[in-house]
Amino acid sequence: MNDFSGFLYAQPSLLEGVARVVDFGGTLNDYNRCPAGVDPDAFALRADWAAVGESIRSAAELYGRTHHEQGGPAGGEEA
Repeated sequence: MNDFSGFLYAQPSLLEGVARVVDFGGTLNDYNRCPAGVDPDAFALRADWAAVGESIRSAAELYGRTHHEQGGPAGGEEA
């Protein structure tokens, strides 16, 4: 899990997880709340796009390191 996922639900402990096995009424469900006036769907959508941006940035950095080490375009071939 990363910084962009799982922010709207609480992470249960092992003991809470075991207790949920017999919690047929769902009384142990606990959710985090968004700040007042913030739509949870909009909050989640923004986090999704932030995760996509982070993935693109990470891939670009990896490509840049690989490209720099090979001294040319990907695969070491000239374009």
